[in-house]
Amino acid sequence: MIVRDAGDAVLALRVAHALGLPGPVPLVSPPAAAGWLGAPLFLALIAAARAEVPGIPVLPVLDCGAAPGLALAALGAVGHDTTRLGAVVLAPCPAFEAVRGAAAEAGLPLWPTAPPSLSLEREPGGPQATPCAARENGAADAIAAKVARKTALEAKKIAIWWGSAAGDSAGRLG
Repeated sequence: MIVRDAGDAVLALRVAHALGLPGPVPLVSPPAAAGWLGAPLFLALIAAARAEVPGIPVLPVLDCGAAPGLALAALGAVGHDTTRLGAVVLAPCPAFEAVRGAAAEAGLPLWPTAPPSLSLEREPGGPQATPCAARENGAADAIAAKVARKTALEAKKIAIWWGSAAGDSAGRLG
């Protein structure tokens, strides 16, 4: 699922739990987020969500746009809870093969394009982004249940795609 903040990550983990999706749950940043969010902050928001919804394995994926330097930094980043990142480098990028080699050496996934993901879009006038703690109310659980009902089939298809092959999935994406 695409996550823009810790609240989105918490909601994604709650939906995954409600659907009984096998882990790890891919939490994908918005496009080119490495340039404005960065690996350390992305890992921190994932850690905050995991602290609020423990026990669900995750695969944080930071989209690095066409910036191989940011992808290399993301592949080397480690969160406070030892979470590691997967990275996305959008092809065509002249340094993609070099970054692919670094990712393989680190034992981490790398994709030439963003993997399929659900986006938990907020409707106009609907709930706005709030800190993690504010989502511990009945409204958040109702939102998670609504999202789970509306996206169950799509989420299961994406979970099957993610689970269909271990490691680098560049071959499946072209």
